[in-house]
Amino acid sequence: MVCRGLDQMGARFVVLDIDEARVEELDLYDFHSGVPALAADARLPENLMAAGIAYKNCRGVIALTNDDEADLAAAIAVKLLNTRIPVLCRAMRPEVAANMESFGTDYIIKPVPRVRRAPGQCAASTSGHALLLRLTSVPGSAFIAPKPLPRGRWIVCGYGRFGREVEGAFVGTGLSMAIVDPDPPPGQSNRFVRGLGTEAPTLLEAGVKDAVGIVAGTDNDINNLSIAMTARALNPKLFVVMRQNLQANRALFRAFRGDMTMVPAQIIANECLALNFDAAARPLPQACH
Repeated sequence: MVCRGLDQMGARFVVLDIDEARVEELDLYDFHSGVPALAADARLPENLMAAGIAYKNCRGVIALTNDDEADLAAAIAVKLLNTRIPVLCRAMRPEVAANMESFGTDYIIKPVPRVRRAPGQCAASTSGHALLLRLTSVPGSAFIAPKPLPRGRWIVCGYGRFGREVEGAFVGTGLSMAIVDPDPPPGQSNRFVRGLGTEAPTLLEAGVKDAVGIVAGTDNDINNLSIAMTARALNPKLFVVMRQNLQANRALFRAFRGDMTMVPAQIIANECLALNFDAAARPLPQACH
């Protein structure tokens, strides 16, 4: 997604990926210009040097691996080997993000807070969320205005990092909630229902008949689809927010047609492109021309 967005903006780029199959997949895309690519480990500085981070026309580095240590290593390498260029990194764990901040990483994207921000902003202000979507959308993409979240009682399925962030986003917005999870935290049984939410009895115990909305927020796409389908069968008027973890399941989520689908990969890519589009609008330093 980032490569396609950069290509649409007329930016040249080099791809570095540890998975040789993903590097070979680049040949299937119809980019406007050739894309140099290396099947190599981004944690090793010599590979970053081979990719061109020290070249005078290098504009920056984007580290989006699924390994926090690799992204951290890339950020450190850039700050030591070419201090004049910015580095943008994804960080899943708070301690890694704090480490990146400590030595001046230019942009740090924390996927879970970004993903939960959308329902929270919709609850607080639909117009504010619409503005965020406009500012972080891929240049040239169609804009679909978000739906306002209904007020009342919600059910949140999955109390991992995503579920806890959603709970935090809902606090102070006037939305009450019941949380469904296989392992409720001790001492909070009044607000929790034990289970996955994929079966009707669990959702009925959570109050699905009287709820106004549900968040299917586990880290398993099939479970999220099952939660949404079961909930809609029990209460067709529910506002359904779904978490889509894998791009490969996009067709299934589109076929279900939930009211809001949160795709962490897409949100990360859009934010990267928004930052790069903003940087592209500014003149390059003389050394980069």
